[in-house]
Amino acid sequence: MGSLFSKKKIQLQKQNEQVCEQIKVIQPNYQLFSSSYLHLDYENKNINKNNISFVANMLKEFQNIETLILNFDQNQINEQGIADIGNAIQSCQNLKKLLIDLFGNYLGDLGSITLGAQLSYLKNMTSLNLNLRYNQINDEGALGIIVGISQLTNLKDLVLMLNDNIISDEGALNIGTKLAFCQNLTKLKLDLNTNYISDSGASNLGDGLGQCQVLSILELNLRCNKIQDCGGFNLSKKLANCKNLTHLELNLSQNTISMQIEQYFQGFDQLNKLKTLILDLKENCLEDIGIQNLSLSISQFKSIEKIQLNLNRNLIDKISDLGVGLAQCDNLTSIHLELNKNKITSDGFFGLFSKLVKKQNLAELNINLNENKLRDNSLTTLQTQQEINTNLVNLILNLQFNRLFSKNSQLLFKTLAYLSSLSELNIDLYNNQIGDEGTCYLAEGLEKFQKLETLILNLQENKISDKGASQLGLKLASCKQLKILSINISQNTIGIEDKFLMVEGLAKCRKLEVLKLNFKDNCLQNEKVFTLQYLIKELRFLKILDIDLNKNSIFESLIITLLEYVQNCQYLRILKIGSGSLSLEKGALLRRILKCKRLTQFYLNF
Repeated sequence: MGSLFSKKKIQLQKQNEQVCEQIKVIQPNYQLFSSSYLHLDYENKNINKNNISFVANMLKEFQNIETLILNFDQNQINEQGIADIGNAIQSCQNLKKLLIDLFGNYLGDLGSITLGAQLSYLKNMTSLNLNLRYNQINDEGALGIIVGISQLTNLKDLVLMLNDNIISDEGALNIGTKLAFCQNLTKLKLDLNTNYISDSGASNLGDGLGQCQVLSILELNLRCNKIQDCGGFNLSKKLANCKNLTHLELNLSQNTISMQIEQYFQGFDQLNKLKTLILDLKENCLEDIGIQNLSLSISQFKSIEKIQLNLNRNLIDKISDLGVGLAQCDNLTSIHLELNKNKITSDGFFGLFSKLVKKQNLAELNINLNENKLRDNSLTTLQTQQEINTNLVNLILNLQFNRLFSKNSQLLFKTLAYLSSLSELNIDLYNNQIGDEGTCYLAEGLEKFQKLETLILNLQENKISDKGASQLGLKLASCKQLKILSINISQNTIGIEDKFLMVEGLAKCRKLEVLKLNFKDNCLQNEKVFTLQYLIKELRFLKILDIDLNKNSIFESLIITLLEYVQNCQYLRILKIGSGSLSLEKGALLRRILKCKRLTQFYLNF
């Protein structure tokens, strides 16, 4: 058997060489993993109707193949070309898994109808992945493809990408109707984004999908169509008939949905197996009434464990209402909210945050509030320690570009101080105005995190001086379990005072393995580098060290001395040092760096 397989592999190589010679392209990447698994990569190889027959003839030699991957991405294949390839694939009657990437070709309706007819003969197929993006396919072509697929009665796993074509409501109706015949489908990814589907098309598509009774995983992308509230409501209502769903990903972004209709996702309270919901409503027309209705709908999801909502670029103010619905999902362990570029104020954010941190089962919380209006000075009541979740281990907050002042940040950081169970914390405050006072509040909160192992802080452009930076470093000395620390404190005014207490405090975090410090564009002078030398000397277990000192006032000789201390880090694998336009002698640098025997990567920006 081994010798037969070797002969077949040699034969394939010779045929590839012949094909390449005749069509005058670079040899394609191919892999013959076994006598049943073939992968051919002809991406951007100028395949067209004149030379594709050579590829088709080669495929016919592998009629016993069970898994076939064909990449024809960005070629010039039309209806005649796909007919040749389809005939070759049709002869592979043992095929169980097929992936064809035809992105950016010229199939049109005739090519799609031909391909669908040829696929219908592959009765043993259990997994099909078909990428027909950018192929000028109309409703007729979509019907041709889906008719063929609907005849594959053993199909369990289907990925069908028809995005960026010319499919309207009629096409959506046909796709839904024929998918209803795929009664063995357990996993479906259907991408129809950037077409011309409106409310009736979305509703009819839902009718068909709702009849796929054994469907467990559904990813449906209807981004950038013409769907309004009626279509979104009817679609979600029909999907509630898929009683075996465990994972639902629904992308309705860039439509005109406002959720003015109550009871969206009607019937979802019966989906007892649903564990993961990913809902994308980015760039729609949601206002506060829409958020109230969305919150009411989410409260039905009693079995949900993980939820991800993308509400970016809407017209939302009172986001606290969303927290009411999420708070009623008792089994939630992970929440990810994308809320950037809305109209959310401090009251809205703190109202939402205060509700979520009470959830006792919640382990992961990720909130993106980039570019909102948290500069509003109104504040809500501070949580008491008894109300705070003690099981939250991972928290990510993105609050960039909010002009957050010290008074607003005080409430946030004092609340954070009660989250004593955190092991990972990531706070992005780039381009705010928390100043030294806000940084001190942050430092006091961080001091409480005895279990913290990973801390990532972005404090770039926050009007912070030595006072705030020093308190931050000194309080972090209490975080004895820290292994990964990244602080971006660039574009502030650090380095004017004599003492560099920030670094002295960090030197007490003896378990650090990854340290990234960005001091770019501050006021650091030569004496501050001596303190950095002390820091490196104390942290002997460092594996990754990244220090950016660009746009400060530091002598060349001190940077060389700093590198000498790096030799003490015997476990160091990655080193990155940036200090501006210095004319360092490369040989001297390399001699010092290479004494770190485990070092595999180093980057020096001088």
